[in-house]
Amino acid sequence: MKRKSLKERGITLVSLVIIIIVLLILSAVTIKLVVGEEGLIQKTKDARNVYQKTEENESKKSNEYVQKLRNVMN
Repeated sequence: MKRKSLKERGITLVSLVIIIIVLLILSAVTIKLVVGEEGLIQKTKDARNVYQKTEENESKKSNEYVQKLRNVMN
């Protein structure tokens, strides 16, 4: 029976633990970016609110211009 060399044995327990720790750190950073106080979800909500307010203001101005045009036409 042929003995496997050190390179052929595969991943060691130490390297597996290191990989798991790195993955945990990366996932923690990702979760912080997405869910944190200034995360993507909060920024998305803020942007939606700004968009809705801007849309309402544009709608009001548009209605005012239409009303002025109707007054001028009559």
